[in-house]
Amino acid sequence: MCHDLGIIIHHGYVRIAEPLQNVVVQEGERAKFVCKIDVHDLDLPRLKVTWRINGRYFNSEPSRGTHLRRVNVLQDEGYMDLEDSSEDLDDDTPDYEGSGNRRLVFKQDRGWHTLILRKTRVHDAGIYSCIASVGRDTDMSSAHLKIESAPDHPNNVRLVSCHGNTAALSWEPGEENGNKVLEFQVQFNTSDNPDVWHDFEESFDQEARMVTLDLYPGLTYSFRVKARNVLGSSKPSAPTDRKCTTAPDRPDRNPRNVRTNTGVKNTLVIEWTPMSRLHFHGPRFRYHVHWRRHGSFKWNRQYVDDPAQGFLDVETGDVYELYNLQVKAENSMGEAHHPAYVYMGRSGESEPLVAPSNFSLNPEKTLEPHTAHFTWDAVDRDTKLICGKFKGYKLRYWTSNEGFSKKKEVEIIMGENLSEYGDDSSQIKIALSDLPAYVSLQAQVAVINSHYTGPFSKILEFFTPEGLPSPVQDLRRQAYGVAYVLLKWRPPEQPNGVIQGYDIAYQQVFGVSLGQIRPLMPHINDPTTLGARITGLRPEHRYRFIVWARTRKGRGEANFVDIVTAKGTPPHPPQIKVAELGNSSVNVTWIMNDQASRDVKYQVEYRKSGQKSWHNTDFIVDKSWMTLNEAKVRAKDLEVRLVASNRLGDTATSRTVAVAKSDKTSGYLKPPVLDSSGYRSSGVNGREASAQSKGRSSKSTGGCSQAWSVVGALLFLRFYCIVFQQ
Repeated sequence: MCHDLGIIIHHGYVRIAEPLQNVVVQEGERAKFVCKIDVHDLDLPRLKVTWRINGRYFNSEPSRGTHLRRVNVLQDEGYMDLEDSSEDLDDDTPDYEGSGNRRLVFKQDRGWHTLILRKTRVHDAGIYSCIASVGRDTDMSSAHLKIESAPDHPNNVRLVSCHGNTAALSWEPGEENGNKVLEFQVQFNTSDNPDVWHDFEESFDQEARMVTLDLYPGLTYSFRVKARNVLGSSKPSAPTDRKCTTAPDRPDRNPRNVRTNTGVKNTLVIEWTPMSRLHFHGPRFRYHVHWRRHGSFKWNRQYVDDPAQGFLDVETGDVYELYNLQVKAENSMGEAHHPAYVYMGRSGESEPLVAPSNFSLNPEKTLEPHTAHFTWDAVDRDTKLICGKFKGYKLRYWTSNEGFSKKKEVEIIMGENLSEYGDDSSQIKIALSDLPAYVSLQAQVAVINSHYTGPFSKILEFFTPEGLPSPVQDLRRQAYGVAYVLLKWRPPEQPNGVIQGYDIAYQQVFGVSLGQIRPLMPHINDPTTLGARITGLRPEHRYRFIVWARTRKGRGEANFVDIVTAKGTPPHPPQIKVAELGNSSVNVTWIMNDQASRDVKYQVEYRKSGQKSWHNTDFIVDKSWMTLNEAKVRAKDLEVRLVASNRLGDTATSRTVAVAKSDKTSGYLKPPVLDSSGYRSSGVNGREASAQSKGRSSKSTGGCSQAWSVVGALLFLRFYCIVFQQ
């Protein structure tokens, strides 16, 4: 039997058809070995498949000390998880099952046998073998599992020597774990802060085993080492057993970034960056601060004993005066080896003493709805008047209605080259945008230095012209039906003028594309109208409705809402059949065109001839007539029309019928007319005309009515006799 890797060993009627493949994964990833076994169907019950690592067996069958979960080994498809290790694994075998997390999984699918190792660890690497046997016939295949990870930490880190400000350090490299070590990084801590580890600025190549380190004076050190490859850094080694203590010395440098802060009045605030503990170089470290007025020969001195403090406040009583500064580092051994630099700084600023003059609107520019152009005389930049470093100007403004408490402020930062701001050094000209339109505004301007604002100029009052309104708010669909939509909205948040009314348009929506925008007429010219009913739409169609507010300057920005109409059929326009008039009432009769639809209801609207608005009755259902009582028909001339409505609110209106009231108990219909809403009235049909004629001649035909009654009675008796005889 041959045990070479990748070689298939044949013994008879069982055969591994495909050899195991070498697997390379990174630590934490899943590793999988697949073993394809060919065996005669008659030998399947006797087939036994086992796995081993580095010559040690672990079985994919139950054995003593092994706990199986989700076992299904009698079917062609199944898998099993091993939780606890078999007792034939010694302590050097990877703890696949011992952790209780089921890292090792065996799967079987017909002739395919798979070993899966979850969440691989470095010590899982090795030679994995699949052994298939039927009785004494055996076949085997093996392959490598390589686990790549960051290297192991170096071992046996030792402090070889410690002399003066140098130390020699040695170590032994750990396992590379599949990738070559690129470099070693030495770290150190100090006894006064042992939890903080610092990297030496220099790293050492993969060949290094001993290095010499330059140390800071006056500290006690411990060391440790880390290795790094392409996958990352190792864990740090254990710290050295021995410590290295260096002798104290004077500081090697002085504090950096020495400056002044001019934000405190009558005070010289000296600031610097506190030094690191590594640069103290000895005990009793402190700062020695020197300052003097520029031009003076006498230095003032003060110690700052807290090494973490980075400032000193000195009361001077002056404003923005120039000073010379020095900050020195020293410890018990003396001042720093290098002399401290002399810096320049100033004492604190104060409020400027001068205000801009001739503040006004720029006559060369037109006042716009949202932009105003201002001009004023530039101030003298003398530091005595500015009381600090000149920064620019502050412009503040507020509306007359809201008052000063709602003011807004804008800083105008001036550079060294004033021409950038459109001025000629004596005249400042600026434009201020984002102003509210059509309001009364008040504005002022003042000088600013780095920290303070001077007195403001006189108040300038002006009125911005009318502009375009912002979009209407809360545009929504309040109701909709088969053929109509009722839109509602609120006025624009910023009218920017006097709202004259609203414009509405619509466009059909076809998936992601939009149809042509079509305006709806007439425009709404009443600004208090905050809704519109739009009719004549198609059922089950998507529309986009667009609404603009309008001032005298024009339309503002649009708002829109998408709406889908309901499914169904709108009601048909009803037909008024007759209106019979009496002294105290009017009877209105109509033909119900929507009898098949039970959700249609009817309402009579009436008005005095010549009026624009209509009065209406309550809706009724399942009736084709209505009586208007005396209180409703006191007018001499009336017009009536009929409205049909379904449950969704879709409506259809009949023609308008004009009637004249007389002193008799009969009336007549006037010719059709157009109502004020533009609805077209249809002509009177022959049946209605004949009904009116009958009403007007009722008195003259009374005798004929009686004769026809007698004839009817005789015909009934004749019919009765015939039936009785039969």
